[in-house]
Amino acid sequence: NSSATVIFSKLSGVKDLKETTMHPKRIGIVGDRQAWHYGTSPGRVHFIRDKFMGIFAHAKDHAELLNYPTVTGVPITVPILTQAVSIRGLVSSVNANCEALHDLLKVNECSMVLDGKVSGGARRAVVEVTALSFTRQVPFRIHGIVRESIKFSLAQNYLKPIRGWYKSNCLDLSYQRS
Repeated sequence: NSSATVIFSKLSGVKDLKETTMHPKRIGIVGDRQAWHYGTSPGRVHFIRDKFMGIFAHAKDHAELLNYPTVTGVPITVPILTQAVSIRGLVSSVNANCEALHDLLKVNECSMVLDGKVSGGARRAVVEVTALSFTRQVPFRIHGIVRESIKFSLAQNYLKPIRGWYKSNCLDLSYQRS
């Protein structure tokens, strides 16, 4: 903790909530640990360090996911946000270290990555977040896909033309077949 001596020499332009100009009879009031000081009498002001008391970590987007990367090969990335909370209740974003505690998940710069290299699901897949000597867990629920239950059906058996690929007559475009 640190302290300072404050002396008021002039107080002007003071208005209330209705913007009415006020004319204070005293220049200022400062309270220290011993007494109240009125007018120009010096008062000691103590500054308290506002240290962080904990962190709050959470998924920026959804924390309940379908493990479709096992079918599509396109990974899902969910950023994890970490905020520190101080004694006075101030909240600020902080950098954190993250570690996946389940084999379904990977972590990249404190973002959870579901890459589909492991099939199945999990009721609770956890990423552990550490910042400012505090540790929290961010849980995810992963729903697995049963590949045998997936059925694709197409109304057309031709998809789209392939640019620059012509049939043997060199006039008609060739199409992908389903």
